[in-house]
Amino acid sequence: MEQLPSKKSVSVRSQPSKTLIYLAENPFETFIVNELQALGATQIVSGMVQLTFGIPLIYPSIFSVAGSFGTMWWSGAMCFLTGIMNVLLHNMSSRNFVRVTLLVNCLNSFVSGGGIVLYLISVIFSPTDETVYQTNAAIAITSMLMIFALTSMIISFAIFVLHCKHVLRS
Repeated sequence: MEQLPSKKSVSVRSQPSKTLIYLAENPFETFIVNELQALGATQIVSGMVQLTFGIPLIYPSIFSVAGSFGTMWWSGAMCFLTGIMNVLLHNMSSRNFVRVTLLVNCLNSFVSGGGIVLYLISVIFSPTDETVYQTNAAIAITSMLMIFALTSMIISFAIFVLHCKHVLRS
């Protein structure tokens, strides 16, 4: 049993992350690369908040377009998955994993954008009738979920652009 293959795998894993830092040209790219785990953790928390705060929208789903489509479930789950992949990218920087993370970040940008549109429609076209308390609570929760989806979209798009530049260079 040789220790040589394990040393090679450790050096292969640590080398691409140094390459990512080396290829960062401006301060924004350097910030994204250095804070990739923190941004991934932010996406994980954002996904968990969307999944958790989506639970009250089940009851007034009649009054909420986003609740009817289950926007909080698929948007939150996608955000959570993207955050996990971004955290893992710091340690597992193989070429294929970078490409898969690139694809997932791009997909999350579109999913979050669709979620923002549905949340916005839900807020704008919410009915006002005698159930004002339920409607106001649904509007408040939907507005908060829209902010978290916007945060997820911005983070995913920034990471997508950085990784796209990295993949095109190499």
